[in-house]
Amino acid sequence: MMNHLAFGLAALPLVACHSTKPAPADLDGLAHWYWQHYDGTSPVDESEGGDPDFVAATINLDAALGGSAADAPSSGTLSDLSDAEQALVTIDPARDVADAAGIYISAIVGCSLDQIERITIDLNQDELYPGSYDTYERTYTTDVDAYLAREASHLGWESNIDATVLGATYHEDVVGGGRYVTDDGSTEGGLGAAFVSRVSLTAPAVYEAEGKSFDQDYQIEIYYPLSDTEVIHFFALWRQYDYGTGLDQDSSAAQGVMMGGLFDYDDDNTALCADGF
Repeated sequence: MMNHLAFGLAALPLVACHSTKPAPADLDGLAHWYWQHYDGTSPVDESEGGDPDFVAATINLDAALGGSAADAPSSGTLSDLSDAEQALVTIDPARDVADAAGIYISAIVGCSLDQIERITIDLNQDELYPGSYDTYERTYTTDVDAYLAREASHLGWESNIDATVLGATYHEDVVGGGRYVTDDGSTEGGLGAAFVSRVSLTAPAVYEAEGKSFDQDYQIEIYYPLSDTEVIHFFALWRQYDYGTGLDQDSSAAQGVMMGGLFDYDDDNTALCADGF
């Protein structure tokens, strides 16, 4: 997965024009549902999250986005994660999750579902996105062959990243993974298979210099097919960072430019797929 911190904030001197209005209640609720159910049944409310539930959720997501992404691209802000939702991922030490502000985007990406899955799980993210990292190392933590054979629904990985944003160099360690959702046709109105990815920062990033911070990051992405050559991308993230001079997670200007960086990431993926990835 792309280092979205660097991707979004590298462009901060530019003027942002993306909406930072709160997401509609149904869209906000779906962002939280996907976060909670990535691994299956949610410990937050004990509700199920098997493939048929994900297929139904994707139908609802498509409707919330305006029907086959009629409103894409779109963006906005999300309500905070809860302590119980933070506890679903590895955080050491636990932090005040209310300090992490939520945003989302939705867009149409010119890739097949197979292509976007392969891009997202690729070990060599630095080669896919030249100039985005100083160093990047990803290792799988589960059996990738079993995942690709659809013998395992989830793939896990760890990433160790060094990057420089706005002249400040930092190191971050993240855990992440992908989930392939099968649509067996049993859910009326199903839109086909989907791919979901979840990534989180395990501990605050470490900066070489003082005065800047990147303390929390929680990401959930959903891709589902619009056609054989396009997918709809819904990306929700909750992040705590401080770049000084008022550029933090609560700044609408910083949020807007972060959204712009995420749209640029979708454009880069479209280009990768057009090149035959």
